[in-house]
Amino acid sequence: PRFVAVSPNSTTAAWSADGVNWNTTVLPESANWVSVTFGGGRFVAVADDTTTVAVSNDGEVWDITSTLTRTGANDVAYGMGRWVVVFDNSVSGDGVNYSPSALGEWSAPDNADEQLPTSANWSSVTWGQGAFVAVASDTNTGAISIDGVNWNSMTVGSPDSTDPAGYNKVRYGQGLFIATLEDTTAGITGYSYVAKSE
Repeated sequence: PRFVAVSPNSTTAAWSADGVNWNTTVLPESANWVSVTFGGGRFVAVADDTTTVAVSNDGEVWDITSTLTRTGANDVAYGMGRWVVVFDNSVSGDGVNYSPSALGEWSAPDNADEQLPTSANWSSVTWGQGAFVAVASDTNTGAISIDGVNWNSMTVGSPDSTDPAGYNKVRYGQGLFIATLEDTTAGITGYSYVAKSE
Protein backbone atom coordinates (compact mmCIF):
# COMPACT_ATOMS: atom_id res chain seq x y z
CA PRO A 1 0.00 0.00 0.00
CA ARG A 2 1.09 3.57 -0.69
CA PHE A 3 0.07 7.09 0.22
CA VAL A 4 0.00 9.59 -2.65
CA ALA A 5 -0.40 13.39 -2.60
CA VAL A 6 -0.64 15.96 -5.40
CA SER A 7 0.31 19.63 -5.39
CA PRO A 8 -1.51 22.70 -6.76
CA ASN A 9 -0.05 24.73 -9.62
CA SER A 10 2.83 22.36 -10.30
CA THR A 11 3.94 19.06 -11.76
CA THR A 12 4.88 17.73 -8.31
CA ALA A 13 3.37 14.70 -6.64
CA ALA A 14 4.62 12.67 -3.69
CA TRP A 15 4.33 9.06 -2.57
CA SER A 16 5.10 7.28 0.68
CA ALA A 17 5.10 3.65 1.80
CA ASP A 18 4.48 4.53 5.45
CA GLY A 19 2.93 8.02 5.54
CA VAL A 20 6.07 9.37 7.23
CA ASN A 21 8.87 9.27 4.66
CA TRP A 22 7.99 10.82 1.32
CA ASN A 23 9.45 10.79 -2.19
CA THR A 24 8.67 13.32 -4.90
CA THR A 25 7.74 12.44 -8.43
CA VAL A 26 6.54 14.28 -11.54
CA LEU A 27 3.03 14.54 -12.95
CA PRO A 28 2.70 14.67 -16.74
CA GLU A 29 1.34 18.23 -16.84
CA SER A 30 1.66 21.42 -14.78
CA ALA A 31 -1.80 22.09 -13.36
CA ASN A 32 -3.75 22.97 -10.23
CA TRP A 33 -4.02 19.37 -9.02
CA VAL A 34 -6.76 19.18 -6.39
CA SER A 35 -7.53 15.51 -5.73
CA VAL A 36 -6.08 12.01 -5.99
CA THR A 37 -7.55 8.66 -4.99
CA PHE A 38 -6.93 4.96 -5.44
CA GLY A 39 -9.22 2.29 -6.86
CA GLY A 40 -9.34 -0.50 -9.36
CA GLY A 41 -5.59 -1.02 -9.06
CA ARG A 42 -4.55 2.54 -9.96
CA PHE A 43 -4.22 6.08 -8.67
CA VAL A 44 -6.19 8.81 -10.48
CA ALA A 45 -5.56 12.56 -10.06
CA VAL A 46 -7.63 15.52 -11.32
CA ALA A 47 -7.04 19.28 -11.51
CA ASP A 48 -9.47 22.20 -11.59
CA ASP A 49 -7.83 24.14 -14.45
CA THR A 50 -7.47 21.38 -17.05
CA THR A 51 -9.48 18.45 -18.36
CA THR A 52 -6.42 16.21 -18.04
CA VAL A 53 -6.74 13.06 -15.94
CA ALA A 54 -3.44 11.65 -14.63
CA VAL A 55 -3.22 7.91 -13.97
CA SER A 56 -0.58 5.83 -12.19
CA ASN A 57 -0.30 2.17 -11.21
CA ASP A 58 2.19 2.85 -8.40
CA GLY A 59 2.03 6.58 -7.53
CA GLU A 60 5.50 7.12 -9.03
CA VAL A 61 5.13 6.93 -12.81
CA TRP A 62 2.22 8.95 -14.19
CA ASP A 63 0.55 9.10 -17.58
CA ILE A 64 -2.30 10.92 -19.32
CA THR A 65 -4.80 8.51 -20.81
CA SER A 66 -8.09 10.42 -20.91
CA THR A 67 -9.75 13.81 -20.46
CA LEU A 68 -12.84 15.08 -18.65
CA THR A 69 -15.69 16.79 -20.49
CA ARG A 70 -15.00 20.15 -18.78
CA THR A 71 -12.67 21.99 -16.40
CA GLY A 72 -13.42 22.79 -12.76
CA ALA A 73 -12.94 19.33 -11.23
CA ASN A 74 -12.95 19.33 -7.43
CA ASP A 75 -12.76 15.71 -6.36
CA VAL A 76 -12.56 12.13 -7.63
CA ALA A 77 -13.87 8.90 -6.10
CA TYR A 78 -13.98 5.22 -7.01
CA GLY A 79 -16.55 2.53 -6.24
CA MET A 80 -18.29 -0.44 -7.84
CA GLY A 81 -15.93 -0.41 -10.79
CA ARG A 82 -16.66 3.22 -11.68
CA TRP A 83 -14.80 6.53 -11.29
CA VAL A 84 -16.77 9.70 -10.49
CA VAL A 85 -15.60 13.35 -10.64
CA VAL A 86 -17.58 16.35 -9.35
CA PHE A 87 -17.17 19.96 -10.51
CA ASP A 88 -17.61 23.51 -9.22
CA ASN A 89 -19.64 26.30 -10.84
CA SER A 90 -21.93 23.74 -12.36
CA VAL A 91 -25.44 23.63 -13.61
CA SER A 92 -27.04 20.35 -12.59
CA GLY A 93 -26.33 18.75 -15.95
CA ASP A 94 -22.57 19.26 -15.97
CA GLY A 95 -21.66 18.82 -12.30
CA VAL A 96 -20.47 15.23 -12.67
CA ASN A 97 -18.47 12.95 -14.98
CA TYR A 98 -18.14 9.20 -14.75
CA SER A 99 -15.94 6.54 -16.32
CA PRO A 100 -15.72 2.75 -16.03
CA SER A 101 -11.94 2.74 -16.18
CA ALA A 102 -10.48 6.30 -15.98
CA LEU A 103 -8.33 5.19 -18.90
CA GLY A 104 -10.89 5.83 -21.61
CA GLU A 105 -13.86 8.07 -22.20
CA TRP A 106 -15.42 10.16 -19.44
CA SER A 107 -19.14 10.83 -19.78
CA ALA A 108 -21.41 13.67 -18.69
CA PRO A 109 -25.08 13.03 -17.82
CA ASP A 110 -27.36 12.14 -20.73
CA ASN A 111 -30.69 12.82 -19.01
CA ALA A 112 -32.29 14.34 -15.91
CA ASP A 113 -31.92 11.16 -13.83
CA GLU A 114 -28.15 11.25 -14.35
CA GLN A 115 -27.77 14.90 -13.32
CA LEU A 116 -26.86 16.09 -9.86
CA PRO A 117 -29.96 17.44 -8.11
CA THR A 118 -29.15 21.14 -8.22
CA SER A 119 -26.81 23.73 -9.73
CA ALA A 120 -24.01 24.19 -7.21
CA ASN A 121 -20.30 24.20 -6.48
CA TRP A 122 -20.01 20.44 -6.00
CA SER A 123 -16.96 20.24 -3.81
CA SER A 124 -16.47 16.61 -2.88
CA VAL A 125 -17.52 13.03 -3.56
CA THR A 126 -16.77 9.73 -1.84
CA TRP A 127 -17.79 6.08 -1.89
CA GLY A 128 -18.96 4.01 1.08
CA GLN A 129 -21.67 1.60 2.23
CA GLY A 130 -22.58 0.80 -1.35
CA ALA A 131 -23.14 4.36 -2.55
CA PHE A 132 -21.48 7.52 -3.81
CA VAL A 133 -22.22 10.64 -1.71
CA ALA A 134 -21.51 14.17 -2.99
CA VAL A 135 -21.65 17.52 -1.19
CA ALA A 136 -21.52 21.14 -2.36
CA SER A 137 -19.89 24.18 -0.79
CA ASP A 138 -22.83 26.54 -1.36
CA THR A 139 -25.88 24.44 -0.43
CA ASN A 140 -26.81 21.76 2.11
CA THR A 141 -28.43 19.74 -0.66
CA GLY A 142 -26.29 16.69 -1.20
CA ALA A 143 -26.52 13.87 -3.71
CA ILE A 144 -26.48 10.09 -3.44
CA SER A 145 -26.02 7.46 -6.12
CA ILE A 146 -25.80 3.68 -6.06
CA ASP A 147 -24.05 3.44 -9.43
CA GLY A 148 -22.36 6.83 -9.91
CA VAL A 149 -24.65 7.58 -12.84
CA ASN A 150 -28.17 8.10 -11.47
CA TRP A 151 -28.41 10.60 -8.60
CA ASN A 152 -30.97 11.54 -5.94
CA SER A 153 -31.19 14.58 -3.69
CA MET A 154 -30.52 14.39 0.04
CA THR A 155 -30.17 16.93 2.85
CA VAL A 156 -26.78 17.26 4.51
CA GLY A 157 -27.05 18.20 8.19
CA SER A 158 -30.14 18.51 10.35
CA PRO A 159 -33.46 19.33 8.65
CA ASP A 160 -34.06 22.46 10.75
CA SER A 161 -31.78 24.54 8.48
CA THR A 162 -29.50 25.57 11.35
CA ASP A 163 -26.45 24.07 9.65
CA PRO A 164 -24.21 26.05 7.29
CA ALA A 165 -25.40 26.01 3.70
CA GLY A 166 -22.59 23.97 2.27
CA TYR A 167 -19.74 21.58 2.99
CA ASN A 168 -16.34 21.34 1.38
CA LYS A 169 -15.35 17.71 1.91
CA VAL A 170 -17.03 14.34 2.48
CA ARG A 171 -15.29 11.08 3.31
CA TYR A 172 -16.27 7.62 4.55
CA GLY A 173 -14.62 5.39 7.12
CA GLN A 174 -15.50 2.87 9.82
CA GLY A 175 -19.20 2.91 8.99
CA LEU A 176 -19.56 6.69 9.00
CA PHE A 177 -19.74 9.46 6.41
CA ILE A 178 -18.25 12.78 7.60
CA ALA A 179 -18.93 16.03 5.77
CA THR A 180 -16.82 18.99 6.91
CA LEU A 181 -16.85 22.77 6.83
CA GLU A 182 -14.36 25.05 8.59
CA ASP A 183 -15.85 24.77 12.07
CA THR A 184 -18.71 22.31 11.72
CA THR A 185 -18.97 18.65 10.81
CA ALA A 186 -21.99 16.63 9.83
CA GLY A 187 -21.74 12.95 10.56
CA ILE A 188 -23.78 10.47 8.59
CA THR A 189 -24.57 7.00 9.88
CA GLY A 190 -25.91 5.10 6.92
CA TYR A 191 -27.75 7.79 4.97
CA SER A 192 -29.00 9.78 7.98
CA TYR A 193 -27.11 13.02 8.56
CA VAL A 194 -26.68 14.41 12.09
CA ALA A 195 -24.95 17.73 12.78
CA LYS A 196 -22.01 17.62 15.16
CA SER A 197 -20.05 20.64 16.38
CA GLU A 198 -16.29 20.38 16.80
